[in-house]
Amino acid sequence: MEQRIFTVTAQMQNLVHGFDFARVLAAYWNGHKLGEDGQKQAALRWLRGEFPTKTEARKELDVSVIIDDDNWYDYIKLWSEFVAAVGYQGLLLFIDEGVNLYKISNSIARTSNYEKLLTMFNDTMQGKAEHLGIFLGGTPQFVEDERRGLFSYEALRSRLVEGRFAGAGYRNYTGPILKLEMLSHEEILILLQKLRQIHGLHFSYTPNLTDAELIQFMEMAVGRMGADELLTPREIVRDFMDLLHTLHQNPEASFSQLLGERMVEPAAGVGEPKDELDDFLAEFEL
Repeated sequence: MEQRIFTVTAQMQNLVHGFDFARVLAAYWNGHKLGEDGQKQAALRWLRGEFPTKTEARKELDVSVIIDDDNWYDYIKLWSEFVAAVGYQGLLLFIDEGVNLYKISNSIARTSNYEKLLTMFNDTMQGKAEHLGIFLGGTPQFVEDERRGLFSYEALRSRLVEGRFAGAGYRNYTGPILKLEMLSHEEILILLQKLRQIHGLHFSYTPNLTDAELIQFMEMAVGRMGADELLTPREIVRDFMDLLHTLHQNPEASFSQLLGERMVEPAAGVGEPKDELDDFLAEFEL
């Protein structure tokens, strides 16, 4: 094991920050071998970027650099090389809530972050980080807004913009952008059925909600104002789990009683729509 670790880390010492990265990995191994928990914790602190100063890192681990906002991506690439060298296919990095970059009000800071994303994109697409995969999650506005979004940075826009052929009603799942469609009604129903089953297994009971009642709940969820654009699986799951918990903890309650006035009536069989403004406002909810 020790020989393998030093063989792998020796190959990484030619990379940027590779020598210090290898030294910290070796320090962790030595701490594990000798039963020195303090050395192991110091190595983990360094790898997590928790050392505030280089002086403290030098004192604890005899390394002259620390992981900070300027070099964290270099160490991500080192991690990808390391995990590939020890037998894995590579490293997947998931960055969620990309819209927070869009919300940065300072244009210089926002552009600096976009430049980092451009570097990451180029490295993965040009083979400079061959064992690293990066998934960045964000809203369409975060991507397509030409004033503050990714498309406001021309170098990113030219790389991310959809091609002429894929945009003509066809799908291209190998492009840099994967657009997620909203769940269909059939998919929402399947989701509710799975949640019903999991809830029953977890609490060791047999759910008595029928598929017809699941459809009624789904109609209530998708029938709310703005649901076509704003409804998310999170909201559906949250409300449905709340319903299941309530029914399970209150056996005297019924499905129809809980939904009550929130039930959405089907379009067929509905009489003439009411014109009174009071009735409209009474049903309006955000």
